[in-house]
Amino acid sequence: MDPIVQLRGVSKSYKTGEERVAALEDVDLEIVRNEYVAIMGPSGSGKSTLLNLMGGIDRPTSGEVWLAGQRIDQLSERQLLEVRRRRVAYVFQDARLMPSLTAIENVMLPRAFSARSRGDRAAALECLERVGLRKRAEHMVHELSGGEAQRVSIARTLMKEPDLILADEPTGNLDRKSRMDIVHLFEELNSMGNTIVLVTHDQEIGDRTRRCIRIDDGRPLEEAA
Repeated sequence: MDPIVQLRGVSKSYKTGEERVAALEDVDLEIVRNEYVAIMGPSGSGKSTLLNLMGGIDRPTSGEVWLAGQRIDQLSERQLLEVRRRRVAYVFQDARLMPSLTAIENVMLPRAFSARSRGDRAAALECLERVGLRKRAEHMVHELSGGEAQRVSIARTLMKEPDLILADEPTGNLDRKSRMDIVHLFEELNSMGNTIVLVTHDQEIGDRTRRCIRIDDGRPLEEAA
């Protein structure tokens, strides 16, 4: 087994006024490459906090976070930024596309400031092909449906060739048909070797992943295959 994410004795708390609130408590968790994992639980249970720790967006109060064999919780902000840029891609509840750009220009954004420019358009078209939107490449964002915009967002993550895809309620704003289109896309991407961890409230989506981690009050309660 080849772990991509390891959390060792991780706790995370936030200070609210004079009170310190525990978001996660003493979590030990491992995600291996090519897994497709759902994180489920009630609002405020620590799901998004857990996802943010995995991707280096947030730091634990205590414990260790490892990503692709590298301990990341002790890195500087600059080093963390580089880790996120190279290894992690995010899909959020809203697509977060640039409205002034076309679909393909949005997909090309991850390489906009890199030295790799040659062949980027061809690579972006390939990513759009993988999400079924090659024919919409030159369409502006306002010409896309909500489901199409989210698929463009996923194509943009693929442009990074990440070690890990983290998705926080990626279907939360979509109708059922669009939700299932995204679910099928994630399943296809996982079958092609992508490691995906998603937060969802939707039991139907959770049931379709390979592994479901349920947390409540900051602690994993059970894991079901």
